[in-house]
Amino acid sequence: MFTYSFLGVVLTNLIATIVVLCAPQEWPAVYVACSGTFRTERDLLAKFRDLEVRSNDVSLLSSALGLAGCGEALEFRFKDELGWIEDFGFAEPDEHIAAILLALNYSSYAKGRANRFKIEHKEHMKASFAAYVADTRKMVWKTLQAMPVAGYFRAAVGAEARLTRATRFPRLPQLRQAGWRWRWRS
Repeated sequence: MFTYSFLGVVLTNLIATIVVLCAPQEWPAVYVACSGTFRTERDLLAKFRDLEVRSNDVSLLSSALGLAGCGEALEFRFKDELGWIEDFGFAEPDEHIAAILLALNYSSYAKGRANRFKIEHKEHMKASFAAYVADTRKMVWKTLQAMPVAGYFRAAVGAEARLTRATRFPRLPQLRQAGWRWRWRS
């Protein structure tokens, strides 16, 4: 079974409708495209704990979460304006993911024209970054425990995007035999 998401958060009642209409328990695996917050995966796995769920997304945060959800790590280092984050030595996946999440928040104050609020907020976040990571890490850990996905692939651009669909979706040939049609958008 494949589900397609949309821009924004998928509402819980929509996920419940998908579960009723698509009967994921009857499928060998569920592939969720554009995972985003992994709400669909978490809800599916809460109801069908033995279901094989595979996910994908393109963002840095989603990729870090998705790979950690299937026991892999995202090879990533902060550099340039965010290089100071590397000095903390965050080594655990949930720490690294929390740092990415907080760096995204921090960077929102670093862009655009500087003002007193932005400058003070950046300084505060930088001074308290380790404490913020410790708090955020708890939320990340809880999310990872709720989404043990069977696989995750990062959607890519450029040359990597020209990989065959069979490489990205190993069960695609079986789905085609069952009559499923793929519409590829370029």
